[in-house]
Formats: sequence, C-alpha cells, structure tokens
Amino acid sequence: MALPEVVTVQADDYAQSIFSSVEAPVVAEYPVILLINGSPFISIACSGTDLELLALGHLMAEGIVRSPEEIGAIKVGEENLVIDVETGLDEELMERLFRVHTIPSACGQGGTSYGRAGKG
Repeated sequence: MALPEVVTVQADDYAQSIFSSVEAPVVAEYPVILLINGSPFISIACSGTDLELLALGHLMAEGIVRSPEEIGAIKVGEENLVIDVETGLDEELMERLFRVHTIPSACGQGGTSYGRAGKG
C-alpha cells in the first residue's frame, strides 16, 4: 500500500470580490512513529514517502547510528504508520535515548518531549 503524496481538500477561492468553493490539491502529511528495537523513539510529521530512508537519515543525523551497517533491519508498517528499526544498541544507550519526541512539520521547530513510553 502506497500512501498518497497529494490529497484534495475543499477550499474557498476569492476572485473578483466573489467567494467560491474549490477543490485544491495539497501535499499529504502523516504522523509516523519511529521505533528503535520495538520501543517508541520519535513521532515525525512527514510526506509518508521513502520511510526507510527517513528513518536511516534521522538516526544517522542525530548520531544514534554511525553507519547503515549498524542497522539490522527496517520494517515499515504503512497501515499503522510505524517504522521499526532493529539495531545492536546496548541497553544503557537505549535508556538514554527513549524519550518520545514529536517533530512538527514546521521545520523541526517547537517539538515536544515526553518520558519513555511505559515507564510512567
């Protein structure tokens, strides 16, 4: 199943002092949860395309993994909007990493951080 990159929404058009209802194509945005070894790590608002590359790029950019070889597998679940990345990270590093963050579509500004899921 491929997620649609563009969706159509109802909008109001204003031209020559007249409002009219129109359908407008807009880029779709999806809240995708990135898991590391089955534990929630971050929620990212994204287009829903190239989810494996999104996960690998984010983990490498944040210094969590240093090379693609540190990744065992990347499983994408489009139906539930989850990317599960299997790594060989040790438990101490995992404990420091697991705070669920949200990256909004506003260029990564204004994110929210929560305690580790299931840890109270």
